Amino acid sequence: MPADDHATIAPAGSGERYLQGLTASGLRAFNDTFHRLVDEGQLAGVVTLVARRGDIVNFDAYGVLDVSADPTVAVRRDSIFRLASMTKPVIGAAMMMLWEEGRWGPDDPVARHIPAFEGLQVKRRDGALEPQASPMTMRQLMSHTAGFGRQGDYADAKLRDGDLQAMIDRLARLPLAYQPGTEWRYSPSVDIQGYVVEQLSGQSLDVFLAERLFGPLGMEDTGFWV
Repeated sequence: MPADDHATIAPAGSGERYLQGLTASGLRAFNDTFHRLVDEGQLAGVVTLVARRGDIVNFDAYGVLDVSADPTVAVRRDSIFRLASMTKPVIGAAMMMLWEEGRWGPDDPVARHIPAFEGLQVKRRDGALEPQASPMTMRQLMSHTAGFGRQGDYADAKLRDGDLQAMIDRLARLPLAYQPGTEWRYSPSVDIQGYVVEQLSGQSLDVFLAERLFGPLGMEDTGFWV
């Protein structure tokens, strides 16, 4: 079904139609819900796409790009947006590609791939330092249980003032927040995974993603820079 075929949505008052098992009235209600969020001022604009069984059954754009800059520029179905935290599954896909190639294993010590993390100390609740009870593993790095604190815990360290190597160098000078495997904290683990991708592939992260993910998938508008 062509992406721009809006005639597939049955007009109000017509008999019910099904699009790949989805009702036209349900898709209208879906669009109405998002349009209402824009009309109420909760969102500037929305782009939504519903696909099933390989066919696009609803593709809609509504609202504006930026209410503060120029509220007259309408959002379009090909508008470009920041992925923000959706970078995380992209890095996860890159890591799993390298796992499929045998470059790393879940039970590998992280220090095997990041030697600077060898022997990191752990900060106890009383402030004293102690060695890791067992070395942090790649499995823990992939699941936010490797011992690193939350992003806010590193405000003074300014982890993102520089490239990934600079981030690793800063983290290597700091103790872990807890013993690996004993807690879950939403941490800079995915940033660290990005560094691992660079080390295992021999490519910068942006080049790896462009050549191994975005290019083959036809994601020609996806990257770190516009």
